[in-house]
Amino acid sequence: VAESRAEGAANGDMFVLENFGQGAYYVERSMKTLRCISHAVRHWSFRFILKTDTDSWVYLDRLLGAFDSRSLWAKSKLYAGNFREGAGAKASTDARNKWYDPVYPAVSGLREYPKHAKGAGYILGID
Repeated sequence: VAESRAEGAANGDMFVLENFGQGAYYVERSMKTLRCISHAVRHWSFRFILKTDTDSWVYLDRLLGAFDSRSLWAKSKLYAGNFREGAGAKASTDARNKWYDPVYPAVSGLREYPKHAKGAGYILGID
C-alpha cells in the first residue's frame, strides 16, 4: 500500500481507497466502484473515465481508435461497454458463489439486473 501511495503522489494518476478493506475478493464491489468514481470526480478533471478490472489489459491504441471511428469524443453523455453480457444477468443468491449479491434483490425486490455493461470494463462520460 505504501508503494501505491508513493506512486500516486509522484505521478498524480492513482490513489489508494482509504478505509476500505476487503476480507475476500468480490465483496462490496458496488461500494468500491462508487467510492472510486466519486473520488475521481472530486479530485480530477476529465471527460471520460474507464473502469476496468485489476486483471484486465487495456489496448489503448484500439480504445482510442474506437473513440475516433465512432465519433465518441463528441458525446457529452456516454456509457460504453459490453451490454450483450449484461442483458438478463441475475443476482446470485447463493452465498457460496463468488458473485453472491444479497443487496440488489433486497433493495430492488428483483432478481434480474437492468441491462448494463458487464465484463472487464466500461467507460462513463462525466455528464
